[in-house]
Amino acid sequence: KTVDFLRSADLTLINLESPLTKNCPVTNGGMVFCGNQCFIEGLNFAGVDVANLANNHALNWGVEGIQQTIDLLKQNDILTCGYPPNHLTIKPFNHFNIGFLGWNFLEEFDEKKILNIIKQAKRRVDLLIVSAHWGAEYQPYPSQSTQGLAHQMIDLGADLIVGNHPHWIQPIEVYHDKLIIYAHGNF
Repeated sequence: KTVDFLRSADLTLINLESPLTKNCPVTNGGMVFCGNQCFIEGLNFAGVDVANLANNHALNWGVEGIQQTIDLLKQNDILTCGYPPNHLTIKPFNHFNIGFLGWNFLEEFDEKKILNIIKQAKRRVDLLIVSAHWGAEYQPYPSQSTQGLAHQMIDLGADLIVGNHPHWIQPIEVYHDKLIIYAHGNF
């Protein structure tokens, strides 16, 4: 019941929380996920333009699983960001270049390096969107460290931060006239 909303957008970015693999088994327990490759039909039907792959389940089926996902998305003209890490994806749109970066902040990361990549990327695009997989699950508010990192990313060039992972909706913030969405819940 959300497809009309998604399809009406000029640009649709999603966080693809699991790889789309061949022979994905049914999961009855545990936290190792994959999705059937036929799910690409739903992404196409919804008009998805860009899929962020930087999250804690992207590598559940190893490098082979993420590569199958990237290949499938590419065959369907859906751009990816977040994997490989530090890679800037650029989408021309209405005489502008929109840049996409994504990181999984639940794994060890080099904050200085990431902030420098954001600064460099902003020089190449008109609008820079950063997908951030971060925060504690089932918490209604972002931590001070998450907010601090978000503010630094905006200060160095991010125009929009799209956060995920907590499984609960967290507040949005306008910081220096830029939008930070800390968490979308499960949508």
